[in-house]
Amino acid sequence: VKSYVLLTKVVELDARNVEGRIKLGKLNLASGQLDKALELSDATVVLKPEHPDVLAFRAPISLKLQHPKTATALARRAIEKDKDNVDAHVVLASERLQAGDAMTAIKYLDHVLQGNERNVGVQLIKAQALEKVSQLDSAEQVIRRLTTLFPEENSYRYMLVKFYLSHGMQGKAEAEQRAILASKPDSA
Repeated sequence: VKSYVLLTKVVELDARNVEGRIKLGKLNLASGQLDKALELSDATVVLKPEHPDVLAFRAPISLKLQHPKTATALARRAIEKDKDNVDAHVVLASERLQAGDAMTAIKYLDHVLQGNERNVGVQLIKAQALEKVSQLDSAEQVIRRLTTLFPEENSYRYMLVKFYLSHGMQGKAEAEQRAILASKPDSA
């Protein structure tokens, strides 16, 4: 909430702050405020129409508006200008997932994860894509990797339990729940 308020103030004080507008727009998009994200997107395009971050910011908005061709075109233009633009690759992967092409989505995500393995959002999308193609061992490894990367964050361990339960792996779910409880000595 503080970040949102601060970014809103920054954008109000500096109408030409593209980076601030993009960050604020991403928060709006993530919280389901598509109209506000679109408004910020329109403002950034006026300031820097061909900047890769602006293109990559507009792409998921187009995807949410059910314009996958526009979204992929924007993402591809962003990647032409910045081949390592994470947001653009995620849009391409998300579009492929929506189209039912999880294997191509996984390839995009693997590219993004090279050197960015701590990107939780990308890891979670990859786990979802792997589930869609029934590569459950690989999906499990991705979620397990998050528990290793962020051992202080139990939400990934609970996610692993949920994954096990949703795929009929009762024994693994129970073992993970026991391990979670054992890691919290003051909860007993």
